[in-house]
Amino acid sequence: MSANFFDLLGAKPEQGRPFVTGDAEPGHDNVLLLSHNFWQRRFGGDPNVVGSAITIDGHNATVLGIMPRKFNYPAGAEVWKPLAMSPEAAANRAKETEWAVARLAPGISLNEAQAVLDAAAARLGRDYPSTNAGRSFSSQRLREEQWSETGPLLLMLQAGASFVLLLACANLGVLVLIRLLGRQRELAIRTALGASPWRLMRLFVSEALLFCAAAGAAAVAASLWCVELIRTSLSPNYSRWVAGWDNIRVDGNVLAAALVAVTFVALLLGITAVLHAARIDSYPTLKEGGRAGSSRRHHVLRNPLVVVQIMLAVLLVGAGLVVAGFQRLQNVFAALDAVHVLRFEISLPESRYTLPQITQFYDRLQTDLASLPGVSGAGMITNNPASNVPNRQEQFTIVGRESQRAAQMPVAERQTVNPAIFSVLRIPLLDGRLLAPTDGANSPTVAVVSHAFAQRYWPNSSAIGQRIRFGASDALWITIVGVVGDIQLNWFEPLPGAVVYVPYTQAPLRSMKILVRTAGDAAEYRVPARHVLTQLDPLLATGELDPYTVEVNDSLAPLRMIGLLMLGFGTVVLVLSGVGIYGVVGHAVAEGTHEFGVRMALGCPARCPRASNWARLAPDGPGTRAWQHFGVRRGEGSSIDAVPGRHDESVDVRRVHFPVAPGSIGCGVGSRPSRLRSRSHRLEHLFRRRVRKSTSVTQQLQRDSTATSRPAF
Repeated sequence: MSANFFDLLGAKPEQGRPFVTGDAEPGHDNVLLLSHNFWQRRFGGDPNVVGSAITIDGHNATVLGIMPRKFNYPAGAEVWKPLAMSPEAAANRAKETEWAVARLAPGISLNEAQAVLDAAAARLGRDYPSTNAGRSFSSQRLREEQWSETGPLLLMLQAGASFVLLLACANLGVLVLIRLLGRQRELAIRTALGASPWRLMRLFVSEALLFCAAAGAAAVAASLWCVELIRTSLSPNYSRWVAGWDNIRVDGNVLAAALVAVTFVALLLGITAVLHAARIDSYPTLKEGGRAGSSRRHHVLRNPLVVVQIMLAVLLVGAGLVVAGFQRLQNVFAALDAVHVLRFEISLPESRYTLPQITQFYDRLQTDLASLPGVSGAGMITNNPASNVPNRQEQFTIVGRESQRAAQMPVAERQTVNPAIFSVLRIPLLDGRLLAPTDGANSPTVAVVSHAFAQRYWPNSSAIGQRIRFGASDALWITIVGVVGDIQLNWFEPLPGAVVYVPYTQAPLRSMKILVRTAGDAAEYRVPARHVLTQLDPLLATGELDPYTVEVNDSLAPLRMIGLLMLGFGTVVLVLSGVGIYGVVGHAVAEGTHEFGVRMALGCPARCPRASNWARLAPDGPGTRAWQHFGVRRGEGSSIDAVPGRHDESVDVRRVHFPVAPGSIGCGVGSRPSRLRSRSHRLEHLFRRRVRKSTSVTQQLQRDSTATSRPAF
């Protein structure tokens, strides 16, 4: 980066000094800045590293300073080096590998800055038509650039959490309503004794604050545990690529928001209770004594809540589909059989390896690795699958379709490989031939393309024998000799890309990913592979030699984490929906206990109250249609007589799906025979007493009437 990069971002090293203008001059650029994590991991946090010289890419460089722990830009960077461009490199306008970071001037919006960039691009296109014609600049805010990949996943989590919050609020409303309906007599007594609305509000707010404070404390404790679990669910090799991941924690803002939410909910519950108490007519409520069923107004309030509860419970299907989708994405690399692949990375220093020496080194490396016992092949590739790094798109030209403007040239992904990579990665040959060891530097330039590449540019003909050319007009033409199957590079890419595979012998690169296919556990081949590397170059610095499963698991870690979170959200929703439906149904059944006792006292069998419960939960109107959707219909199929001798109120209980299961439990528990039998026995005894009393009174009245009408003598 340029010398003013850190000054522009407002970042300063916590130890040492930043870059200055002189550090970006050729010959004076052998200086470095280290990230805090890299300094801790490789040097143990030794403060004497600042000012000392280390070897990187075969060159000695002086460490100028250590960046702060929270600084992570570009994401994943561990070492920063000043950009020192030669005059020839600075004059090369065809190069498109540099990115610019700028700070907007005060009062300038992003749209205004984009307009300035568009004018500059148009001017460059007129002045340099061969390289800049048709090119444009695109700008975005730094926050948007950092969240471009992780933003959609986090928004999905936010949507899941919002859905859980919505269901929790719905359940809270249901339970509060049920609690208020059950306390009508208490509220009527308090009101009749002169309790003012303000006194009732203080009572209910204090009760709500007690419950909300306990719930808020439990929620904060759970959030502390969950956030720590989420933050540590990703390995450091992956989390360093996500900006701000290590800074995720429950801070003061979250605690303040929780406090505000607890207070708001308590006030809301208190106000709701007071408003409900103001609408209670004390005289009928005290006269009824709570024995009669609920009024029609209570049914109007309760039935929509039942419908909402079931509707939200049905949305669990969506959560299940999301979890299933994440599960399928986790199997995207299953065909690689990563357990039997050893992976590591090599970067040959420019100071000790020329282009011919690069080819010779990789020739010996793949030969020595393939000769190890139990090794079936050693592949090399520029960017291996599951790296979470997309391939660069490079412009190329198809013979016979040359374009005069650079912006109109097609693009493709170029991978530099060796012939063994196709067998190591299990990529099948579809047409033509694979790359061969004979495709050397002195042979005609050849390439193998993916099926997506062939279908995109030659949909109605064969790609074999076609010729393409990357880069400038003086580059060599490449003949396509084979077509291979597509392979998914990263899980977040919707479709496999159009890839061109070129042999490393014709396009040598210093940095390559090495994949070794083994017969047994790949971890057992670390020592033999390290021994091969030491024999080839004892001074060569290599990355960690790990089984390929390490990188695959790191790549899929976000999916696994989000899948588990969605599963947790679904479980919470399941519990909440069950509690809400059970509470509503249980309250409805409790209201009808007196009625059920009368029915059983009149001879109704024990199954009738359950059928009557479903009838009570499906009154005429919109609620009926909602319950009919779940298989509870009235007046159809086999009937269950609610009262012997009457056939005008029958209920057909058909298939009851899962969301209604809590209601079934509520109906069964609320109308279990033991409770109703005792109530029916009491009612039957009371009924007989009243019948005997009524009979005696009638007989007495008849005797009095006879005595009055008898003539007196």
